[in-house]
Amino acid sequence: MRITKVHIENFRGLKELEIDFARTTVLIGENNSGKTSVLDALRLCLRELGPRRRVVFDTFDFHLKDGAAEPHSADPIRIEVHFSEQSKDEWNDALVGRLSRQKILQVDANERNHVVLCVTCAYDPTNRDFAQGWVFLNLDGKPLTIVSETALGILQHEVSFFYLSALRDAARHFDAKGPFWRPFLKDSQLSDEKKAEVEEKLRGINELVVSSHTSFKQVMERLGKVQDVVPMAGGDAVSIEAIPGRMFDMLAKAQVHLGTPTGAKIPVVRCGEGTQSLAVLMLFSAFLDARPDGSPVVALEEPEAHLHPSAVRALWDILGAISGQKLISTHSGDLLSEVDILNVRRLAKTAEGIR
Repeated sequence: MRITKVHIENFRGLKELEIDFARTTVLIGENNSGKTSVLDALRLCLRELGPRRRVVFDTFDFHLKDGAAEPHSADPIRIEVHFSEQSKDEWNDALVGRLSRQKILQVDANERNHVVLCVTCAYDPTNRDFAQGWVFLNLDGKPLTIVSETALGILQHEVSFFYLSALRDAARHFDAKGPFWRPFLKDSQLSDEKKAEVEEKLRGINELVVSSHTSFKQVMERLGKVQDVVPMAGGDAVSIEAIPGRMFDMLAKAQVHLGTPTGAKIPVVRCGEGTQSLAVLMLFSAFLDARPDGSPVVALEEPEAHLHPSAVRALWDILGAISGQKLISTHSGDLLSEVDILNVRRLAKTAEGIR
């Protein structure tokens, strides 16, 4: 499934905007023209939104028409996300069956399948809080009334929306808790026997390293006195792990190093911002390739960030290799020169608002 159209009303700087999307779509426009807002609107609807009552919009997501406007009196946010077949039978039978069972599938006169999700948010004066809701629409724009609460989760699973912002910090993305790095750390193929063998060798190496630093002995003796005040486990209450002795602990501390012109290798987090940004982008691509289920929708904000123009021109081939539908925002003329003009959408500020 891919997104074919989004209609946005009263979201941030967007009073009303409708955009058609291709398999690859590039958004351009000056600063604060709404490129990030479009991608964020899709992220909130297809990634953050859930069946629970938690509101994913905040007060500054509402369109404030002037300096005196306040969120509680602003017009309701409304976001419609359209998914459509471009030709009959584009979606496989299994997908059509899953969507039909959720009663959200609509078929037009040309026998093409469609799904339309509508998300709204407005201030509720009765509860004195913001109220959020979502429905699926028919082809006339009317709400479908017999849709179960599970339908939203099913759609989000089928779409698999991923968003990579312009702020690509390698220290965060290559951390053990990073969403794209973490799955690789957990994907160990070692058998239990081999794992035990490796951990035994690690403990032996750790003991050798620690014993070779005699200053550690004094530290351990001092730390051992902690149990005079606070009860601790019996045996070796204090130990020093120069090298982690457990496989999961060792993998959690795994680092990516990149070579330099001198031949030295340094952690990616110590490289320049352009190299870090590109490394995170490649990690993101590897993460998508490793996913077993389906073709995702990928939103990328300013993939050219911090890169030299000569590197930007080669970037388009890298982006083209990323699987799934791609929605890209950019300020780079070098990157734009590689794009089919039919796939470009320009957002501009006009007297009537952003168009």
